[in-house]
Amino acid sequence: MKRIFSILMMCITTLGLAAQENTSLTCGDGIDNDGDGLIDCMDDDCAQLDNDGCEICSDGLSFADVLIEYISGCPNADPEPEGAIGVSDYFGGSSDPYEMVFLGQGGILKLGFTNNLLSNSGDDQQDLWVFEVGPLVESSNLALRPYDAYTESELTLNGLGDINGDGFYEFGNISGSTSGLDIDQYMPGYTAGQLKFDAVEIQDVDDGSCGGSTPGADIDAVCALFSIDNDCGGNSNGGLVLDDCGECLDPDDPNFNQSCADCNGTPNGTFVLDGCNECLDPEDPDFNQSCLDCNGTPNGTFLIDNCGNCLDPNDPSFNQDCTDCNGTPNGNFIVDQCGECLDPDDENFNLSCADCIGTPNGTFVLDECNECLDPDDPDFNQSCLDCNGTPNGTFLIDNCGNCLEPDDPSFNQSCLDCNGEINGSAVFDECGICLDPNDPEFNQSCAENMDIYIPNVFSIIEEGPNGRLQIFKDFQTSASIHSYQIFDRWGNQIYQRSNFEFDSETDWWNGQFQGEYVLPGVFVYLIEIHFASGDTQILKGDITVLE
Repeated sequence: MKRIFSILMMCITTLGLAAQENTSLTCGDGIDNDGDGLIDCMDDDCAQLDNDGCEICSDGLSFADVLIEYISGCPNADPEPEGAIGVSDYFGGSSDPYEMVFLGQGGILKLGFTNNLLSNSGDDQQDLWVFEVGPLVESSNLALRPYDAYTESELTLNGLGDINGDGFYEFGNISGSTSGLDIDQYMPGYTAGQLKFDAVEIQDVDDGSCGGSTPGADIDAVCALFSIDNDCGGNSNGGLVLDDCGECLDPDDPNFNQSCADCNGTPNGTFVLDGCNECLDPEDPDFNQSCLDCNGTPNGTFLIDNCGNCLDPNDPSFNQDCTDCNGTPNGNFIVDQCGECLDPDDENFNLSCADCIGTPNGTFVLDECNECLDPDDPDFNQSCLDCNGTPNGTFLIDNCGNCLEPDDPSFNQSCLDCNGEINGSAVFDECGICLDPNDPEFNQSCAENMDIYIPNVFSIIEEGPNGRLQIFKDFQTSASIHSYQIFDRWGNQIYQRSNFEFDSETDWWNGQFQGEYVLPGVFVYLIEIHFASGDTQILKGDITVLE
């Protein structure tokens, strides 16, 4: 506890509070800080502090003077919770972090008494007083920590329990116009001063939101209206006091007021951090002059609120003129890239829309050829042609080798087999003989000397003849390719050449379509060969493309 006070008083000295009698802590330390012979609330400087602190609690030592624990009930916590210790001093609209502490919804604040003890008055008067900012007290629960074993045992006998197991016994609630607690109301029949407590716990009743800059109850100070004096070492009527450096010492101790330095590094110096965070002597003309608020006023009170407006915190419009897309004032919901109103932490944020390549709100779509492209791409709807050359057309090669609509009356009706029969089944076999494929003589009359050879498979990763659909002839046969066409399995023409020789290196299909290799699969060929004898042979069949 001594270490906590040392740290607090060093901060106070750093802020220029030493050697004065006009701040919340110097008016509650039992020391004549300004040397005028008057201590704490007996000094006019202390009596003139805002919020009527000394009027309600005339003895400055009766105020809580140490912070034990602070837990905010909201994501935003008060950066300086020490604002609730010492004499009440809130005057409104100031950015001074030592004036009060906000609890947040459900937050907890524990304050201790070191130079006095809270006690019962033995009557129906209030024994504890909570100074809260604003005209009404926000609902809060109070708990007290017993100082001795006797008080603790009597609490149990009266049915008051330590619900949280933290040493604090729950008493009651303050709210509305009620700011005080009468211990005798809960523990009647005890004489004044018989029950002793050294700390109080204030817990905000979680009944609001975390909106605004200071959510929950705002505590300025806590005062023991009925107390028993102790010195800072806990000794009844002892002589130890807190020096200007926050050390609990006898005033005759050589170390009294010697363990602290100002922000400039000078022991007990006068330099302090001003409101602009500059280390200066308070008499310096630049003191509190190096900063502007958002309204352009030096050390002004205007702030940017949660709605982005520059306003005084006491302005009724502060934090009030903004709503999120969900209609909640100062809410977190925003419209994501997909046009959905969601909290940014929602797992669906920016994920409810994506184009075909996965970009949220992207423009890529599947065209009619099943390609994922931007509609402005020149290749959009161009990667598929039917045998008639129409993008996404419906023309097909019928069994007669004609490119027709399937609904055309001539589809599969305009062809003659090699015997001259309409839609007959006879075809030229590999020996050039017109036979039905089921005829036992089919492909048998030239088994020893076949003129034309067509492979049934090729690989697009091979080089030379093995990497293309090339047909071969006997070197004694004189012939050329009159027409050479390749179709996919849906009847779309993907390759075409005409009038070239068997020994061509460039005209045979190498497995590409529009500059890209096709996927492995089965394709259809239709080849017309002209012989020097004047004969014509039409070859039709399947070819398997491999990787």
